[in-house]
Amino acid sequence: MYRLAATVLGAVVFAIVLGGCSSAPRTPDVVHDTKDQAAEYAEFGNRYYREGNYGQALSFFDLAFRENAAVDNRVGIAQTYNSIGKVYLATGDIDTAEGSFQNAYEIAVQLENSRLLLQSATHLGEASLRRGDLELAMAFFDQALDERNDESNQADLAILYHNIGTAYSRLEDYETAWQFLQDAIAINDEIHQLSELAANHYMLASILSRRDMLEEARAEAETALLYDKQIENSVGIAADLKALGLIAVKQGDLENAYDFMKRSLRVAAAIGLVVQARSVLSHLESIAMNLGLDSEATEYRAQLDELSPATQ
Repeated sequence: MYRLAATVLGAVVFAIVLGGCSSAPRTPDVVHDTKDQAAEYAEFGNRYYREGNYGQALSFFDLAFRENAAVDNRVGIAQTYNSIGKVYLATGDIDTAEGSFQNAYEIAVQLENSRLLLQSATHLGEASLRRGDLELAMAFFDQALDERNDESNQADLAILYHNIGTAYSRLEDYETAWQFLQDAIAINDEIHQLSELAANHYMLASILSRRDMLEEARAEAETALLYDKQIENSVGIAADLKALGLIAVKQGDLENAYDFMKRSLRVAAAIGLVVQARSVLSHLESIAMNLGLDSEATEYRAQLDELSPATQ
């Protein structure tokens, strides 16, 4: 219809166009506004993601995806696919997460965009870690490492090093794991990425606990908790408190373990972390029994039974 109308107007419009434009037309502001709106939606999504409000996070990432798709912003589309994948990974839906990461990866390959390739390969490796496929995870991480260059984003590298450290920890190569985690900490400390610093110290606490270096493990978990509280990262706070509870159990300090677990449960319940709540309730039941708190142990068992896997 537009082409027909332009033809009817004929030579008059043609003359106006030629007379008024000696160079290429200015790009409409709406294109930039749309990209900016997508970025704003993505930031809201990231905020809700950090708070553990995965439903709201996904809603905003979906909005960001639509805005990016509306102007064929393929870099933004790929980044949003990665963000959506992170939400599904956090909720335990590994299949959907991998599908989203794979979509991002395919766009990155088409664009030959090193940063997107590094990000997407890192996320695919993390998903493989969640599946327990360490060989595939390391293959993705190796590919991500190959995409490094002088212009690589430092935050992306820190996440990659953290995930590699986690993989080596699973392989019980603790020295290599420790080095990669220290590399991640150095970057995150420099760029003041507190949420990632918390994750780094949480993983160090896990390694130290496995090696029965319990005082050191507790110190690292307390550091993780400190960072997570500074940025009000509820998901991280719940995990840190649970870690401190597990370390206290290994130390034979059941009273403190009980307190840490109850605090973890309160946080998990407040933001609806069902899977985390189930795990903590199981530990609370065991600790309560060992403390001779039979009625409380029974109550925790009842709560655990109410949180059936179907509610996840």
